[in-house]
Amino acid sequence: MPDAALAERVARMTEDEKAALRRDLDVLYPPVEPFVDWLYRAAQTELGLIPDWPYIREYAEALASGQNLIVLKRRQIMVSWISAAYTHWLASRHPYRHSAIVSKNKDVAERQAGRIHHIARGDGYKLDGLRVIRYPNGSIVTVLPSTADAGLGEELRGMFHMDEFASHPYGGENLTAATPAVAGSGGQIVITSTAQPGMGAFGPMWNAWNEPGEMRRLFFGRWCRPDQGEAWIAAERQRPGMTAEAMQAYYPETAEEAFSTASGLVFRLDKARHVAPPEVAWGECRWRIVGYDPGGQDPAGMVAVGVYPALSVKQAAHPAGVRGMWRHHVYGSWRSDGPISAFDVRDYVGALGGVDRVFVAETGGSTLVQTLQAMRLPAYQAPMAKREGIGHMRWLLESDMLSISPACDDLIGEFGTYWVKPRRDLEVGGGTFPTLTPAEHHADLIDALRAAAMGVLQSLPGQGATIQRVGDGALRMERAG
Repeated sequence: MPDAALAERVARMTEDEKAALRRDLDVLYPPVEPFVDWLYRAAQTELGLIPDWPYIREYAEALASGQNLIVLKRRQIMVSWISAAYTHWLASRHPYRHSAIVSKNKDVAERQAGRIHHIARGDGYKLDGLRVIRYPNGSIVTVLPSTADAGLGEELRGMFHMDEFASHPYGGENLTAATPAVAGSGGQIVITSTAQPGMGAFGPMWNAWNEPGEMRRLFFGRWCRPDQGEAWIAAERQRPGMTAEAMQAYYPETAEEAFSTASGLVFRLDKARHVAPPEVAWGECRWRIVGYDPGGQDPAGMVAVGVYPALSVKQAAHPAGVRGMWRHHVYGSWRSDGPISAFDVRDYVGALGGVDRVFVAETGGSTLVQTLQAMRLPAYQAPMAKREGIGHMRWLLESDMLSISPACDDLIGEFGTYWVKPRRDLEVGGGTFPTLTPAEHHADLIDALRAAAMGVLQSLPGQGATIQRVGDGALRMERAG
């Protein structure tokens, strides 16, 4: 409509009609008040206005900057509400913006959609829908649970928010699928996750996104809420189930603490129990083993394991004769960023001296074992059943039958960054044992140690024993030694 005709039409309107037009225009094209200012002026949760606490302002300003964000947080700090407010602000103040929220399941997705509706009502908007929320100005917010094929569209000019990412059954797949749609249209990726037991697998992603300009990391830990100080945390500790480990998982003081909790780790290595010098010299061990993970094109590793009686040296006159009662001690470890060749193995075995077996974690046949045997090394293919091997190593640790020399820093470090991969919602039964590791290793030394331990369990002879009938017919076993 030409400007003159529009002006004439407006001139003929009554004051009530003009007021109605202004209200309609404010809804369709509201003035773009800065997000942080609007948040504290108008956004309301179910408890009222947003409190102006430092960490909330930091998160709000980070959202408003348009940067891609990855956020690790403790429980109950209103990050979901601030994210919902930003989603609404983007959609209502910027026409034809498509934002998407992917939550860990249907219930969590619907709760986040409910927060958006609540904030929108307080801002003068009456919206419909939970899965697809449409705005009068053409903007859309899609809210979905994490599924293998969550449909997000080809363009995301608003925010792509992955809520509670560490608990997503298909988080990696959803993020990979959405990234081109976000990057190609100038959108923003925001990943948030609450600290919790078993979230160690989130650690590699947190560590990987530490490059300037790629993702901005934000951590809001135990003491971020100014209204929840020492007394509140002390009361939280008294709740049923809130062990020291649970408090560390749910209310970490640092990001590193959130990932170092034993919850979610494949093995519980207690440095006070399991890291110590050996009780006997290498040459005095009953068996001397090298475990070898070739690695292929990945990092590779070798460990030197000595096996000796678990009873103290003072009781050596009565050594334990059952293989399960022999201590496995790691005397040395070596990890390489690239493959370890047969010549490297030969040199390592030669330097150690007295090696009885080399157990090779070879999955694609026995070529490497045959090569080492041709080099006159006592090489054998290691038993490769992963679930059984992990179970045996857990037993060794729990029984204090496995110890590691303090100098084996790389191996000790792998125990703290080797996680059980969360199962998808519908996965049941046995099968393989899925695990996760950070980018810098693939549990190469742990795999080498598993090869050695399983080789000892299944391939080496026992001490031998005789059964004698004594007295009233009772049986007595006497072990050799």
